[in-house]
Amino acid sequence: MSCERRKETGPCRYSVHCLRGAIFALLASAIALFFSVTAFGQGTTGTLRGQVLDPAGAAVANAQVTAANKETGVSTKTVTTSAGTYSFPSLLPGKYSVTVEVTGFKKYVKNEVTVLADRDNVADAQVELGVATETIEVSAGAVQVQTASSSLADEFNSDDLSNLPQAAGTLNGSPLNLAVLAPNVVAQPGGVTGVGGSVGGTRPRENNFVIDGVDDNNLGVTGPNSTVIPDAVAEFNLQTNQFSAEYGHSSGGQFTLVTKTGTNNWHGSGEW
Repeated sequence: MSCERRKETGPCRYSVHCLRGAIFALLASAIALFFSVTAFGQGTTGTLRGQVLDPAGAAVANAQVTAANKETGVSTKTVTTSAGTYSFPSLLPGKYSVTVEVTGFKKYVKNEVTVLADRDNVADAQVELGVATETIEVSAGAVQVQTASSSLADEFNSDDLSNLPQAAGTLNGSPLNLAVLAPNVVAQPGGVTGVGGSVGGTRPRENNFVIDGVDDNNLGVTGPNSTVIPDAVAEFNLQTNQFSAEYGHSSGGQFTLVTKTGTNNWHGSGEW
């Protein structure tokens, strides 16, 4: 202790500097790990949020909201804020049922709520006065227009992928071939390097490819590094323009594949 206070010379001074360097290295590693986990989650999960209102349009606070995955049966719960809003920041893509329960109101259930990966999904609810033993069930219907972001994106689900022609040659059944069906995308001419076509007027070599939140770019061919069969893909997201800074790796199309997860039922497919 006296050595540090007086001069910090010799071995004592050296040990103090080493300790400071070790602490700095640990902090840097922790920060890098935190941001890497956050970035990984952005490509494989989606946000589900909404607002709960009463018949007069007033916010309903402290309501219990439950989001249940229809395929896995996994449920996540939260409560609404004083403004009647709720948010599930990280849900696996798929179909959900959203249940709202609050004292003095009927139980509210919204079925077939679609959660898309890397999207801000919205499921609002309007409860009615009554007892909790009564239930109101509604169907979410089609996916709502994206109003929380200015990015231009096209979503293709597993049904779209299963109907993709399994032709030989240039198509060869790749899920990425669905990109040519999206607006603002044209097929690339012969002799042009890159994969995925011209997106938003950019060269095909400017496209970016991600699988389950992991970079999948092959710099040698300026295309994807891995081949994923359509049956293994749960969702294909193609962002064509006005995407956020997290996609700053490339200026072309952002090709994001999310593979399927397990469910509670045995299932499979075959082809020949």
